[in-house]
Amino acid sequence: RRRNRRLAAYHQYPACGTSSFNSTRGACNNVKANEFDFMGYSIRTPRWRYTCWYHWDKEQLEPFWDGDYADELYDHKMDDSSNFNRWENVNLSSRRPDIAAMLKVKLEAFFQRNHKKKKKKKEVDEQDLFLIDQRRVSVLA
Repeated sequence: RRRNRRLAAYHQYPACGTSSFNSTRGACNNVKANEFDFMGYSIRTPRWRYTCWYHWDKEQLEPFWDGDYADELYDHKMDDSSNFNRWENVNLSSRRPDIAAMLKVKLEAFFQRNHKKKKKKKEVDEQDLFLIDQRRVSVLA
């Protein structure tokens, strides 16, 4: 019996106070979400890792999906995962735009779907709070 295996893994991480992503992103530790500068979204398949960086909307707490800031594409074909060093590997996004574009479509579909779910839940929660406040007013009246 074959186990159902995931075809891709997804990751999300912020960047703060930097215009270069080739540095440690620990600057966002203990930083509130409304103070992030960028958000990186990654998809990792058995062969590729693609990351797209977006400017962060500090009011809506979501990325500006209509304009990416930078992207990275790395080929893990010859990687045994113990010796991969992304600082020494070449960013292939400009050399393999076909792969980058395909992975970007999957990445955005996955994360946009999750952002919409969170936004919908927040709207429902806010509506519930409004109804609770209305009940308190009617009880107090």
